[in-house]
Amino acid sequence: MTPSTAMWMLQCRSPNHVTQVSTIPLPRNMDEVQTLDPLSDYFEANGYEGPSVQLQFLWHGMNYLRNNPQDRLFAHLFWQVERVRGQVYRHCIQRPLTPGLMNFIRFYERKSPVTSLVDQVEFESSGVLGGVGHGLRSLEVRTSPKSDADKQTKYLDGFVSNIKRLKAQSVSNPNDEKAKQGKLQFDGWQKLEVGLVLHFLKFRGTPTDRGEPRSYDLANNADPSQQNVGVNNGMRWQEFLRGQRASANAIGKTIERRPELLSVLRAIDVCRDEHGVPCWIVAPLFKIARDRIFGAMANYRRLKHVELPALRTTIHVGEDFVHLSTGLRYMDEAVEHLGLQQGDRVGHGLALGIEPISWTNEFTRLTMPCEDRWFDLIWERQKHQQSGARFTNDRRTFVESEIVRLAQFIFGSSKNSEDNDFEWTFDRAMELVSWLYSQAKLNEVGFMSGRMTRQRPTGLTRQLERYLTEPAVYCRCRSVEWVCVTSDRPAVVELQRLVRQRYSMRGIAIEVNPVCNLLVGNLTDLQSHPLWRLAPGIGNDNEATLQITVGSDDPFPFATNLPEEYQFLYDSLVLAGKSHAEARGWLQAIQ
Repeated sequence: MTPSTAMWMLQCRSPNHVTQVSTIPLPRNMDEVQTLDPLSDYFEANGYEGPSVQLQFLWHGMNYLRNNPQDRLFAHLFWQVERVRGQVYRHCIQRPLTPGLMNFIRFYERKSPVTSLVDQVEFESSGVLGGVGHGLRSLEVRTSPKSDADKQTKYLDGFVSNIKRLKAQSVSNPNDEKAKQGKLQFDGWQKLEVGLVLHFLKFRGTPTDRGEPRSYDLANNADPSQQNVGVNNGMRWQEFLRGQRASANAIGKTIERRPELLSVLRAIDVCRDEHGVPCWIVAPLFKIARDRIFGAMANYRRLKHVELPALRTTIHVGEDFVHLSTGLRYMDEAVEHLGLQQGDRVGHGLALGIEPISWTNEFTRLTMPCEDRWFDLIWERQKHQQSGARFTNDRRTFVESEIVRLAQFIFGSSKNSEDNDFEWTFDRAMELVSWLYSQAKLNEVGFMSGRMTRQRPTGLTRQLERYLTEPAVYCRCRSVEWVCVTSDRPAVVELQRLVRQRYSMRGIAIEVNPVCNLLVGNLTDLQSHPLWRLAPGIGNDNEATLQITVGSDDPFPFATNLPEEYQFLYDSLVLAGKSHAEARGWLQAIQ
């Protein structure tokens, strides 16, 4: 047979190449990933450097088509292969015109069938994409905690082994020709600081995650009417929190067994659906993990006379919100209830950098869930009491009356006449919200335990029980509230100033992911990124400036990496009128 190039590409050494049925083990390093590609039978795998086998196939295929236009068979096969690659790429990469965190979540979930096959090389891959051997100094790896302490310990041990293997590989076989060729790529591992972050994931519920949200957010984890279908046991968030507590205890138990693992487990985090799960549900998870870890550290210090590295916190917050006041509240709650301190960090934090006057001019009137507006106003009223706060008396009167109006609407009428006789005040509303962060108060109404600590709750305790258990109250919480944003303008300006001041004084860093923020935050371009109002040295020194760290979000759905993120910022600075030297100097200062 005289094969055309198309037939040559289809030739294979065994039938297994055609059927894809193979006993070849899954790859354990980056070189093996390319070698496992069937195209590597015909094109050389170049490791980290040089073109991939896919790129070589594309280049040779295009060149062949240009020189052999009559080969219709090859043309059909070639473009079919490229079409499939394009469809897979389009399916997994978050495209423009689809902003918002929930869109990203759905794109993010699509990669699992692919990445689950190469989980042995995820660590090495993240280092390569981050710039190992090309200046990367610190690599942060993220994953979800296990719900079992044995599995969590096994994962952390495997993580330590990965680090040791790659650092040993960077100096092994100095006379080996392949090692010499790859010396640049491996040298970076020796100098690299590596840490693991375990992040709790926020799940609003199956309908929303699937892109099929129900009216009033029904059938989600917060819906108390879902107790008969296994979502909740008659109380908001109860089953969700019960499952997450198992993961928090697994983290704590792992460190109690092996405190030295804190050398690689550097922080705990919460991420994913920021707007979907409230802070009062997340706060107990951090307390469980921290209490057990800090106890283990104290025991280790007493027995070994060695101080282990402090466990840090990094919260994804301030990116996904309807009203800017809500985003600022989320960021303030992270400090107040999740214990952010100097050395900790928030992911994104765009709410602190958005220009509030421009924002209120753009969104003059909007809709939001009634409950969110109620929580925003209660939080704002608390800020009115802060020393140095600048709110007018008229604003204070308006906020107090709105808190009462919304409370009366949310809790409405009840079959119990005592509930209808309960008189709402703004002080009582503020107290009820504070009780959501009190384990003792939640225990009184049987939250998590299912058993009330007293026979029949009355007064405000009864309203807390209604908030957690009554489907009618839940539906009124999720009903639509129209908000005139322009009337909120002076208050939003002051709220942002107070929260920025709090973050600046505590030394909490803001992590910026330019490409992710551009897509998820629906920003028009990088020159309008909120970063420029946060960062020092960009003409923003008249306000409280914050510590900034530049990172890259997931490289698969956003199709970017850390060096490219720095390049985007550099280009934006130059386009904004900075000199090349000024742009380089600012980026070096941020690093």
